[in-house]
This record gives sequence, structure tokens and C-alpha cells, in this order.
Amino acid sequence: MPWGAARRPAETHAPGPLDYPHGIEWYTLAAIDADVAARTSPGSPGRIQRAAVRFLRARAQLVLGFVGLLLVAGGAAFAVAAAQKEWVPPPEPSIAVGQGQPVASVDLGTANALSARLAVAMRGRVLWSAPLSSRSATQNVVLPAAALRPGSHVLLVVNGRTIRSVSG
Repeated sequence: MPWGAARRPAETHAPGPLDYPHGIEWYTLAAIDADVAARTSPGSPGRIQRAAVRFLRARAQLVLGFVGLLLVAGGAAFAVAAAQKEWVPPPEPSIAVGQGQPVASVDLGTANALSARLAVAMRGRVLWSAPLSSRSATQNVVLPAAALRPGSHVLLVVNGRTIRSVSG
């Protein structure tokens, strides 16, 4: 190698004419191939170190990924557990036919309002209405036969607002 020429690392260096002191013509192709193979062989220390660093980096990323997954799962479990303590079912009316008459079962849940009503409406007109108790237990109300006609709606009205509607 000539005086003052910088040498690149062996892993990235391909032999050139300056690497051979007597010129490239003094070396056979087999010698050049052997030299290239020796510089880039899998057993070279630089390649082994890079492979080890790559393996450690991949393992660290995998571990960090699992830790992140565990943190997300733990946070979701904690949020669900906290929300279940506060959750109360919403007001729900359901209609069933018992002994030939339609019966509405209404659970007001947390909508313990001062004025809760069950109404039967058809084409925008209220045909029938009955007040509901403000207690939170399930209430059964016998409905008129018009509640089962096509186009009719059974409405749950709380404080003047319709919060649930069931088609007849």
C-alpha cells in the first residue's frame, strides 16, 4: 500500500490495484478470489460482531414489544374493571305477548326520573300512555292491542324525551 493511503475497514473493502504492491498482474485470479474470501468470510471478527449486535438488538426489540403488549393489556384490564363497577344497564323496554295481551317489561336502570311514561304511538299520534314508577325494579305494564299493529311504536319517555322506541 502506498505511503499515506487510508485503508478502509476490511468488511467493506474490495481489493483494487493499490492493494497489490507489484500491481495486479502479479496475482492470479485464484489468489484474488482467496483474498476477497478471506476479507469477507463469515468468520471475520467484524462480521461476527455485527451479527451479535444485530441479534441483541432484535432480541431487545422483541422484549420491548412484549413489555409494551403487557402494559397495554394491563391498562385495558384495569380500565374495564373500573368501568364495570360504575356501569348500570340503560333503560330498556321489551314487549312480549302473555295470555293473549301484549305486556311491556321496563327496567328504568339509572333513569329514575320524576316523570317516566310508557306510550303507544302510531303515525306520530299518541294512542295510549301510562306512568311508570320511579323505582328501579323491572315493571310489567299491560299494553292495549294497538301496540302490536304494524306501524305502531312503544315509546319509553323520560322527562319529556323519548329515550327508547320499540316497533310493534
